[in-house]
Amino acid sequence: MGRPTKRTKALIETLCEGLRNGRYENDLCKQLDVNVSNLYRWKQADPELRAIVWAARCDGIMSRLEADRSKLETAEDRNEILRGKELLAHSRWEAEKLLPSFQPVQKSEVEHKGPMVIGWESEEVNPAEVKRSPEVAAERKSLN
Repeated sequence: MGRPTKRTKALIETLCEGLRNGRYENDLCKQLDVNVSNLYRWKQADPELRAIVWAARCDGIMSRLEADRSKLETAEDRNEILRGKELLAHSRWEAEKLLPSFQPVQKSEVEHKGPMVIGWESEEVNPAEVKRSPEVAAERKSLN
């Protein structure tokens, strides 16, 4: 018979509370005397636990962003300002990687006038087969 598991409801609640406060899993595991690999195994085996820990971690990222911004605003000397900027930059990076609301939106607008021919370069295009919009046809007539 193996050793009894350290996983208890109280341990998970303590872990999630720490994550919500902006702490990291590794630090919390050390404090709670839990092997990090055990936590990973628990999350892998239990999708509900994985979702709970993920939600707590996302809340923690938001907490860390606010705390880092506050540290930067209250910085009194050059070293505190530089440290605050680095912490805030790291928290923003983490938020962009993990939180959908922080991921940059990429937009691209494409404007095309004239016929669009899709095919291989080696194919010869018969201009009579290309359907033209009325605007393109009018433009070609005006050029001739």
